[in-house]
Amino acid sequence: MRFSIKQQTLFLLGLTAILFVAVGITIIIPSVRRIQNLKKDIEQTQLYLERQYQRTQRLRRSTHEIAEVEEKIQEYSGAIIRSGEELSLITEFERLSGLYNVDQTLMVNFFDGKNSGRPYYTFSFLNNAAFTDHVRYLKALEDLPYYIVINSLRFEKRQLRAAGGSPITLSFDAAIYTD
Repeated sequence: MRFSIKQQTLFLLGLTAILFVAVGITIIIPSVRRIQNLKKDIEQTQLYLERQYQRTQRLRRSTHEIAEVEEKIQEYSGAIIRSGEELSLITEFERLSGLYNVDQTLMVNFFDGKNSGRPYYTFSFLNNAAFTDHVRYLKALEDLPYYIVINSLRFEKRQLRAAGGSPITLSFDAAIYTD
C-alpha cells in the first residue's frame, strides 16, 4: 500500500518533530542543565575569590600595620631603662647636674609593678641652683632618650647666699619604666 503525498508529508513532519524532540531531550536539555550548573559553580568560585581577595587585603593591611607597630616598638624601646642600665642613668643625672651647676640630691626607689602593671623606678630630685641653671638642667633631662614622667615641679626660693644671688630649690619626682 502506497501512501498519498499528504500522508507522506504528515509522516515526515511527525518524524521530524519526533527527531527534534529527541534531540532536545538528549542534547539540549542536558546542555542547559550543565550551563546552569556551570553558572552556579562560577558564582561560587567568584564568591570564594572575592572572600580570598578581601582576606588578602586584610593581611596586607595587617602586614603594613605590623611594620608600623615594629617601628613604634623600636622608637619606644629606648624610652625605658633596660636591666643593668640603672647605674649609667644615675651617673648621667650626676653628670648633667655638674654640667649645669646644680647641687643635686637624688634618691631612687624601685617598684615591681604588681599594682601598676609595669615595673618602674622613681627618682626623687632635690636640686639647688640658680633658676636658669634649673631650666637648662630640665631641658637636658628632656633631651635624654628615656621617657621620664614628671607629674609636678616645686620651686622654693632660699635665703641669699653671701656671694652670688639667691639659690632656688627644685624638687620633683620622676618615674622611668623598666623591662
